[in-house]
Amino acid sequence: MKKTVGLLLKISVFLVAAAVMVLLFILPGSWWQPLLFCFTFAIIGGYLLLGGVVGTAMLIFGTVMYVFLFIKAFSGELPMPPVVAGIAIMYACYFIVKTIGDTSSYMLSSANDDLKSLEADYNALIIEKKNISISVETNKMKLEKFEKLRSIYESLKTFQDFSSKIRQLLKNVVELFHQDKSIALFLVKQDKIMKVMADRKEDMLTGERDIDSLYLKNFDEFILKNKKSIIITDMARDIRFKAEDAENINALISVPVFCNDQIAGILRVTSDKAGVFNQEDLRFLDIIGSMVGKVLEEEHYA
Repeated sequence: MKKTVGLLLKISVFLVAAAVMVLLFILPGSWWQPLLFCFTFAIIGGYLLLGGVVGTAMLIFGTVMYVFLFIKAFSGELPMPPVVAGIAIMYACYFIVKTIGDTSSYMLSSANDDLKSLEADYNALIIEKKNISISVETNKMKLEKFEKLRSIYESLKTFQDFSSKIRQLLKNVVELFHQDKSIALFLVKQDKIMKVMADRKEDMLTGERDIDSLYLKNFDEFILKNKKSIIITDMARDIRFKAEDAENINALISVPVFCNDQIAGILRVTSDKAGVFNQEDLRFLDIIGSMVGKVLEEEHYA
């Protein structure tokens, strides 16, 4: 409806202006002055509805017609004051409308800029809200994981022997990681190595010496020597350490286990898929390593 009304107004202005231009050449000279005075309103409408170019073109046409009126006024055919007043009114109306139009355009442009700024702020708030929701959900998952870990640690009190405690701890801890993972604890004491391994299907405790299954890999030796945790997100791209193809290790996180401030072993979680571990997993495994160390201290392992 609004577009239709606007279109009708534009057509009306164009028809009025065209009619005035035609009548100026048809009617006698005594009609020119009132017609040009009416043409002033056509100039205003043309500027507002059809744009500055059309309005200016109509102003130029009106000026040319007033020149003819000035010639008639100098020859005594018309009184001079109405002609001067008419052209003054025409130019005054034109510049007033032009100033208002420029101000309106500036205000509209400023309003559009403010609107874009508000839209950007709104989008930023939406993104921030989404990030907060993700953060809340992530922290909720972390809290649930640590609550589960605390429950696992409390359950160790029901077990008497060392192997049962370690099995219980590792078997339940592996459930807190992603799927398709296994966790292994290597206990090193003098020249003996004991390996406790757990996954979702089974666990086992092995204490034999110098067999391939108990052989410490280069990344294990790195931890024993440097007493630092490591994370390898993709074994194939890691230039420091290599795993044998038969081991099917494509990613791992590993932390040292301390007992009475002495390194007593290595806790390692591996996966056959690359890119499944992150720094949060490594921090979580560090906490588990501390729990294993407390169990070792209670069993007087050192």
